[in-house]
Amino acid sequence: MRSIKTVLFLAVAFALLMQAGDKKKPAEPETVIAGSVFRNPGYALPEATVTLVLSGDPKHKKLAQQETTFRGEFAFHVPSNTAVYVVKASAKGYRAQEKEASVTGHDRLELTFTLDPETKK
Repeated sequence: MRSIKTVLFLAVAFALLMQAGDKKKPAEPETVIAGSVFRNPGYALPEATVTLVLSGDPKHKKLAQQETTFRGEFAFHVPSNTAVYVVKASAKGYRAQEKEASVTGHDRLELTFTLDPETKK
């Protein structure tokens, strides 16, 4: 009887230790850089390419890139550390546009792009 109690005690202790080890680190605070891409005269521009780059990066390394939804929307999740990002929206047949997004803490930044058609030469 005593060995059963010991085995049960050890099993419970082991389970508690495993559960304590499985706890995930708390998620780091994030900032959302989101917005919409429109085409002139104001209609949503689906499947536009939106690229995120850290401002001042001499290599212009893309941190993230995505296509807009059917409603022309996009969203990037970035660390809440103070930083300046460059967000570029482009689509075939339209002139690309860039905007800066300054992250200063945990918040949500909204950007709106209105792309003009490329002029034919």
